Amino acid sequence: MFQATDQLSKVCNAPGEDFKCGGIYIIYAERKGVSDLVYIGISGRIDKQSGQLIPRKDGIKGRIVNGKRDGKPRKNYWLREMDIENIERLKFYWYVVHDNDSFQDSPEAIEKELIDIYKPRWNRT
Repeated sequence: MFQATDQLSKVCNAPGEDFKCGGIYIIYAERKGVSDLVYIGISGRIDKQSGQLIPRKDGIKGRIVNGKRDGKPRKNYWLREMDIENIERLKFYWYVVHDNDSFQDSPEAIEKELIDIYKPRWNRT
């Protein structure tokens, strides 16, 4: 859970740089007790030639906290959208989908399928 008064890097419990994996994260906005899916993102990608995972150096957590949107830190984007839409808090759910061992799913393929189905409003189309 993330509220505007929180420091995202402190409340985010997604895997960081110590766990090399690929994953997806799903964000719900909560307002007046109602949750609404607003964004689906990924961390890491599959190399097209080798089929191996190319993880983000700072993991899923890094993508959520330090990633960019419109050339600015993503955490600022979250705060801006929360303010514009009067959102009380964001709920971040994250899933490891590829770790080169136990999980071998493509983060990009899962993200695309979920976006096609749910069409979250913060995702670009």
